[in-house]
Amino acid sequence: MVTSHPVQYQAPLFQKLARHPQIDLTVYYESDFSLQGERDPGFGVPVKWDRPLLEGYRSKFLKNGIGMSSGGRSLGSLAIIPEFWHEQYDAVFIHSYATLLSLMAYVGAWLSQTPVLLHTESELIRLRGPLTQAIKRLFLGVLFRGTAGFQAIGLPNRAFYRYYGVPESRIYHTPYSVDNEFFTSEGAKWIAQREQLKVGLGFAPNVPIILFSGKLIPRKRPMDLLRAYAGVVEEGVAAGLLFIGEGELRPVLEQFAREQGLTQVKIAGFQNQTQLPRYYAVGDVFVLPSEFDPWGLVVNEAMLFSIPVIVSDRVGAGPDLVQDNETGYTYPVGDVMRLRALLKQLVLNTDLRQRMGEAAQERIMHWNYDTCVTEIVRAVAEVAQ
Repeated sequence: MVTSHPVQYQAPLFQKLARHPQIDLTVYYESDFSLQGERDPGFGVPVKWDRPLLEGYRSKFLKNGIGMSSGGRSLGSLAIIPEFWHEQYDAVFIHSYATLLSLMAYVGAWLSQTPVLLHTESELIRLRGPLTQAIKRLFLGVLFRGTAGFQAIGLPNRAFYRYYGVPESRIYHTPYSVDNEFFTSEGAKWIAQREQLKVGLGFAPNVPIILFSGKLIPRKRPMDLLRAYAGVVEEGVAAGLLFIGEGELRPVLEQFAREQGLTQVKIAGFQNQTQLPRYYAVGDVFVLPSEFDPWGLVVNEAMLFSIPVIVSDRVGAGPDLVQDNETGYTYPVGDVMRLRALLKQLVLNTDLRQRMGEAAQERIMHWNYDTCVTEIVRAVAEVAQ
């Protein structure tokens, strides 16, 4: 495995892979910044994940020419090339194709004649200009011819591969997943305290709560949600709105809520992964209104708590996970009035929320690390031959 830095969503998958009897796993990282509690540019606060990211599998941090951790710089990227030559792996799993590290990993794999499996979040949701498309087609044509297998995280990702000429036989279904076992076990504890949690956050115990989880940045469009919620409240509908996250738009959201007299809007700030279940436990509706999200793993998390979800049509998880009137709704990005109508419908209809929430949880349980491990093992076996 080659990836930029330890990530809270990848570590459980790596641990499961390392336990598989047919896999001898080594994960190469370029940087350790996610372990040091450095300031996250999106959240705007220091972030140090509170779950173990290196336990349960073998990992190596690439070093630069003077023996120091590269911190994501080019000298560390070059160190991956001799690693493949010396170790002679059966296959290499490369995350992304758009970084210097991933390109150097390709060079190392090709020189050592190691088959490459590619994992990327790329999709066709965003519109690209003709020149960009032409350049990508030329570049990816060369790169993909030197790639033995492709890991598809969902339908938009699979469509991306097919668009650039990858045959279906070389695509492996590895659904973009979170640690279902962790969230469901933690959720069971906190859902039992749902009413107390609501009161502790400043909500009435019987008021439906709308959730948002993520960075409070323009790309996520949290103001769309706040405006839609304000419209619902203006119609006399009782509901609360909880933002879980931090970012540059926090003061903007807070000012709007004050000016509109929206006393049932709360911003919990950044919450580490072990803290998230207690916030999801109070939710009745989850919304991700992003201008663009290649996937949006917060959708997975919310669905594990039996919460129906509303996403914009620019959220990559939508085509796979959000089935209209079954697990949630998809609406045109930026259409605040449509979002407002969907919120009102779900907030006012308890039975509908319950039915859709149960369907959401049932669907997301099939998106898990075990499926990923099975497909990765199959892919390695096939490309190694």
